[in-house]
Amino acid sequence: CAHECDCCYASSGAAKRAGGDVENNGAATGPLVDRLGPGVLADIVDYFYAKINADSRLDGVFTKVDLPTFKKHQRDLLSSLMGGPEYAGTPLETAHARTGATEAQFEAVLENYDLALQDGGLKTVDKRGVMEQLRAMKAKVVSGAGEAQGTPAPAAGASSIFAQLGGSDVMEVFVDFLNTKIQNDP
Repeated sequence: CAHECDCCYASSGAAKRAGGDVENNGAATGPLVDRLGPGVLADIVDYFYAKINADSRLDGVFTKVDLPTFKKHQRDLLSSLMGGPEYAGTPLETAHARTGATEAQFEAVLENYDLALQDGGLKTVDKRGVMEQLRAMKAKVVSGAGEAQGTPAPAAGASSIFAQLGGSDVMEVFVDFLNTKIQNDP
């Protein structure tokens, strides 16, 4: 369906592809990276790389990267964001320290990641969780973002901590993230 709800997702072939248990209303268990199955991360990174190379907002930004290394780092990063092993590549601050990455470039990369995750067949709630984690990396990637950001002001009219943190959408992503971490904790 167009709104990608859980009930429609559970009855679709996408639920089986993402590891959902169709008989259990599409409830999927285990880390997202495991539920996606082999090859999906590589496909997502290939989609992502094709999209950023075609994006005029990113002209020349990725032309000098060592492609096999770049793709491996992207797969490892996505895997860690989806409940796989912790990312062990070069720390993001170090990798991006001399790139001069701008906020506009970061936003363009995020938009392309969002499209690549969609092309990879991620369920909306899973895609949202990955995108929130990617967005949280802004201060580590954008030149000067760490110094300029500070603590965000509470939303206008927000009276509770729950509302100030972003309400149910943000909490849903946070709880899913915690559940994944807890399930993977030896």
